[in-house]
Amino acid sequence: PAAPDAAGLDFAPEEARMLQAFFVDEAREHLEGIVQGLLTLSRDRHDGEVLRALFRQTHTLKGAAGTVGLTAIGERAHALEDRFARLKDGRETLDEDGVDALLGEADRLRDMVERVAAEVAGPAPAAGPPPPPAPAAEADLALPVPVIEIDVAGAEDEPALDRRVDDRRALPRRREERQLLRVDVTRLDHLMEAVGELVFERTRIERRAQEFQGILHDLGESRAALRTLITSLRDAGTGSLDALTRLGEIEGELASEASALELSTGGLLDDVVGLRRTAAVLQDGLTRLRVMPVHWLFARLERPLREAARLEGKQVALRTGGEETELDKMLVEQITDPLIQLVRNAIAHGIEPQDERLRRGKPAEGTVTVQARHQGDFVFLEVADDGRGVDFAAIRARLVETGRLVPAQADALSAPELTEHLFAPGFSTRAAASELAGRGVGLDVVRENIAGVGGEISVTTTPGQGTRFVIRLPLTTAITTAVLFKIGGQVYALPAAHVGQSAYADPAALAGAAGPFALATHDGEVPLLNLHDMLGVDLPAGVRRLPAIVLALGDRRFAVTCDKIIGPREIVVRSLGPLLAPLGLYAGATISGAGKVQLVLDLQALAARVGATPGVDRPAATQPPRVLLADDSRSIREAVSRILAAAGYAVRTAPDGWEAWELLQDHDFDLLVTDLEMPRLDGFDLITKVRRDAELRDLPILVLTSRTSAQNRLKADALGSTGFLTKPVNRRMFIARVGDAIRTGRRS
Repeated sequence: PAAPDAAGLDFAPEEARMLQAFFVDEAREHLEGIVQGLLTLSRDRHDGEVLRALFRQTHTLKGAAGTVGLTAIGERAHALEDRFARLKDGRETLDEDGVDALLGEADRLRDMVERVAAEVAGPAPAAGPPPPPAPAAEADLALPVPVIEIDVAGAEDEPALDRRVDDRRALPRRREERQLLRVDVTRLDHLMEAVGELVFERTRIERRAQEFQGILHDLGESRAALRTLITSLRDAGTGSLDALTRLGEIEGELASEASALELSTGGLLDDVVGLRRTAAVLQDGLTRLRVMPVHWLFARLERPLREAARLEGKQVALRTGGEETELDKMLVEQITDPLIQLVRNAIAHGIEPQDERLRRGKPAEGTVTVQARHQGDFVFLEVADDGRGVDFAAIRARLVETGRLVPAQADALSAPELTEHLFAPGFSTRAAASELAGRGVGLDVVRENIAGVGGEISVTTTPGQGTRFVIRLPLTTAITTAVLFKIGGQVYALPAAHVGQSAYADPAALAGAAGPFALATHDGEVPLLNLHDMLGVDLPAGVRRLPAIVLALGDRRFAVTCDKIIGPREIVVRSLGPLLAPLGLYAGATISGAGKVQLVLDLQALAARVGATPGVDRPAATQPPRVLLADDSRSIREAVSRILAAAGYAVRTAPDGWEAWELLQDHDFDLLVTDLEMPRLDGFDLITKVRRDAELRDLPILVLTSRTSAQNRLKADALGSTGFLTKPVNRRMFIARVGDAIRTGRRS
């Protein structure tokens, strides 16, 4: 059952194995739901809602099994689906023996699923022919919900409670008998969010302690004023003895209360320190649960490298280092596509053909080296090759040929400025596109995807010796340190890891500058971005020096203006939501101890606004076509997403029709691919809503379903579908239909 289905999906053995392991988790959930539903039916055999749920679960199970190549499971699930369909439509009745028979059928399905689980957990299959190379797509758009295995018992042997007991159960547990718990990463995310809330609460308590300190200070001044008054009255002889005595008593009471308040405030500050320590321990523990060694990431590079070398007719070896380095699993998933693209780029543009390498005195076989290392709060990934290095002459020629620059401008560019052009959208030194290069989806997408997870990328090259790309990634993206600053009374944040120093600018010179403004810093001049102007805030009046924050993004340095630098703070970064997400200037938001929203600025967007280096043009990005896939099966969403991503499409997925409808309200898509049988809003109703919407009525819609009856085809066509495809999908036919639907939008 672990072999790919012959329907034409063309998944490599390792990929099919991964998809089937993913299917096992989903199938277990569906089977548990089926058993629970049947137990409910044993009490009320006419519960129509339960019958509909059972039909939908077996329908999803059937489609998922077929999509990942498990034909036998798909056929048995299909038979069970037909039975539930007859019960749902009233064509068959159910008695107690019938419930038992259906429970037995569910058990047999479970046995088949567990056999698959045992197979995919066994030794890896022999490597087969690699799939076609996949271009870099939006890395966050085609990922499954990851699952992490947690060692419940711990890595060390468990000691017996009493070694004197002559019983095998008293012996220490062996390593190979460790218990592993598979946990959906989203559950760990919820716990990490709870830690974030703990940080919020700690910040609020810190603010309260600061308020108490302020009250304590005011109380001290009031005491001093009262003592002065008592002294003056006593010296002047204008106050009665009783009044002066009472005032003295009040001053003493104030001193006692101030002392108690000081002790309470000190205790509160001590509690804050303990709370900070507890939150840090929880955060560190959850982060460790989420990490995995990068050797799993490196293992995914071998097949794309071999295929790329074959297509280019080159001999290339992959060398890796730092495989034990650990990285957050979510980052591993999101960095995979950019890393594969860098490896392909090294082969297409860096490694020379064999005869050229021999003429240069190099080994016939080129080398691509991928290494990982921890440094501070970051993980560094390096992709290096021993090829020809960046061809600066080719970059200059291509810039002129494509009309981006005139010859004089191109000739004036320095080496760093030329390498920066490698990240320009749609730029390639190849005039003709091949399967690996020149397709307009390249290093710009790599940089965008890396920036999307809070990382950055830089490049260095030595002509004739090779090129090195360095990716810097944060250890965690949930809780981070930021530098807070004010503009126009509003507080904003920048990642502290990218803040180099502070400086001052002349506001009069900045206001009168017609072009880029150069700011003098300790390390030389850097371009200064007028953040006031970008945010629509006037420069402060009457100041002679305007604070500026100097930022470093890879090898690029620039500065931004502000009114006041508050300083570093530990913050919890939250998503912006649909209202502010389209504003590309912001990467997220946080909440202050006073409950005020503070926006986190996007460094990549700032760098694009200021211009990373003089003379570098930034044409509009060419985005890959965007596809929205709606299906309630996680296995199908994963498999179809991989097919689409490998063909160069940016994929977003939805687990039901209603979530797909909400995504369509907030995002632009070039195509909707939808299942028919889904919870909350089925495919028919989704098509109806899309065709009734004035802005969406022309959106192409492909139906992808295992409900293949003529009645369903006619209904989908009548509602306005563009095409109708059946599961399991044929990769080549599916991609052809997707491309045709996007290009023409015609009904097929």
